[in-house]
Amino acid sequence: MGIEARELKRVKLYEQIVANIKEQVLSGKLKPGERIPSERELAKLYGVSRLAVREALSALAAIGLIEVKHGVGCFVRKVEPRLIPANIGISPEEKDRAMELLIFRRGFEPEAARLAALYATEQELDRICQLQEEVRNNIVAGGTAVEEDFYFHMAIVRATHSPIFIQVADAIEQYWLECFRLCKKHTLGVPSRLPVLLEEHQIIIRYLMYRNGDGAYKAMKMHIENAIRKLET
Repeated sequence: MGIEARELKRVKLYEQIVANIKEQVLSGKLKPGERIPSERELAKLYGVSRLAVREALSALAAIGLIEVKHGVGCFVRKVEPRLIPANIGISPEEKDRAMELLIFRRGFEPEAARLAALYATEQELDRICQLQEEVRNNIVAGGTAVEEDFYFHMAIVRATHSPIFIQVADAIEQYWLECFRLCKKHTLGVPSRLPVLLEEHQIIIRYLMYRNGDGAYKAMKMHIENAIRKLET
């Protein structure tokens, strides 16, 4: 009988590193709070480039296994094994959930940005700028800034001073945060994804600072539509 051939999938280097570190976390060899070696140390340990290590650390942060602290390092997070994804990519069901919320956000957040441009206090604008720096710092440190990105968007909603907008955002907070995690997982391995995010955030901030409601609306809509396009690929 001849050999039955199956499609072979190429496993990227960073995926192999993720699988190895995840295995050590699940086995208890790496414990919660333990510091992960630096990019340089991991690159030497695995015999790969620092780019591959950076992608691996981003993936581990996106699936919630490690926490990236700017200027300090990466640390193992305390997480229940059953909550650790089986793989890096997202399932069709997860993709559907993320898309559902992105479509909602496309109608919700642009108007929130418009209102924030009109009604945000100077302190709230300063806070939004500070959160953008936290997003940037986390990315520079090798993370994916999942929570930092989420809090950036939530700060804009709170700056609307609209009780209804704020109540809706609070009601779906956990679902919304899950959407950020899934979208980051989906775009892992795309080198341009995070610099583009920072640039889009900066455009939104510029319109907020100029008190340009229409500009903030369009910038936010473009930002979310780009996220939808990435999820569709």
